[in-house]
Amino acid sequence: MKERVYCEICDCRVKYSIRSEHIKESVNKVDIEYDGKKAYCNECGNEVYVGELDDKNTEIVNKIYRKKLGLISVEDIKLILEKYNIGASVLSKILNWGEVTVPRYIAGQTPSKEYSDKLKEILNNPREMYKLLQENKDKITPVAYKKCKESIENILNDWCVDIDNEPNIESISDYIVSKIDVTPKAIQKLLYFIQGFSTVFNDKPLFNDSPQAWVHGPVYSNIYAKYKAYKYNIIDSDENIELNLSQSNMNLINSVLKFFGCYSGDILEKITHEETPWQQAREGMKANQPSSKEIDIEDMKKYFTKVCDKYNIINVVDIKDYAMDMFYKVM
Repeated sequence: MKERVYCEICDCRVKYSIRSEHIKESVNKVDIEYDGKKAYCNECGNEVYVGELDDKNTEIVNKIYRKKLGLISVEDIKLILEKYNIGASVLSKILNWGEVTVPRYIAGQTPSKEYSDKLKEILNNPREMYKLLQENKDKITPVAYKKCKESIENILNDWCVDIDNEPNIESISDYIVSKIDVTPKAIQKLLYFIQGFSTVFNDKPLFNDSPQAWVHGPVYSNIYAKYKAYKYNIIDSDENIELNLSQSNMNLINSVLKFFGCYSGDILEKITHEETPWQQAREGMKANQPSSKEIDIEDMKKYFTKVCDKYNIINVVDIKDYAMDMFYKVM
């Protein structure tokens, strides 16, 4: 039997009926439509408040509102807690927010765009979560810190990603110069191939920089500035540089150096000219037209994924087949 509820018109507690309706609302100037339920007084037909129905409608509205604004869902916030083995209050402290902030979001409160973006970032980026954990570890208990740290390390180990050593293009270029004889033009293409294959094997770029679609192929402008004084000559290096990266990333870098590093800069240029990422970035341009337009990382990922599928590249050493095939194609 339904519980009676108060009706403002009848000024007493009344029986009510529930109707399914298509409802239109505006939340913070965002128009929302949904199929929900409302309750009406059996005596006068006035709409009455039923807590259970209102809660369900509010839940639907919040989900639609979050989706329209691209805000993180409650389910994804809970996934963060599960993924990193932490509680809601602990996560709030790690993010340097008020202790009850995340618990309120889980209860249904809508986060701001700024806070939502931060939650999305740590959901998809264990490195950022690790960084925040280290910065705010004094704000949580040693037990909570240890559990979260172990969870992050397990994720990154599964991904073969380095935790404390963020790969950067400068250190990788120093490593290349110390290991093989290479010209400024050649090192640009080697960095490009390392980045391209990393988007497949790591499902993400190895370093943050994006190449530009110059006339003579992909170029990283900061590395160009670093070595441009050598012009067409071999870059000198007396150092023995070692990278403190995961073994999988070192295998990737060394395989690119082994199978592409044996070619001249001119040959590597011709190979990149045959590849769609550079071609797409220069679409509509004249052959000798200067350009600083970046080659899209997603275009690189799509292309090198197709390469790996076509040549059945399962291990980084399988890059050899593609390198040889492209050499014969451009010669």
